[in-house]
Amino acid sequence: MLKQRIEQDLKTAMLGGDKQTVATLRGLKSVILYSEVAKGVRDEGLGDEEITSLLVKEAKKRQESADLY
Repeated sequence: MLKQRIEQDLKTAMLGGDKQTVATLRGLKSVILYSEVAKGVRDEGLGDEEITSLLVKEAKKRQESADLY
C-alpha cells in the first residue's frame, strides 16, 4: 500500500538525517490523514488510487506556487 511506503520512507529519511525529505513526507502523510478523517475512513484508510489523486493535487498546488513566485 502506498501509505505504508510513505511511512517506511519517512522512517528511513529520519534515520538518515535528510530533513527536506522528512518535511515533505510528513506533509504528505498529513494530507492523507486529513482526507481520511474528512471522509470518515480513518480506521480503514484510503485506497492507493485516492492517495495518488491526493498526491497529484498537492503536486499541482506546489507547482502553481512555484510558478507564482
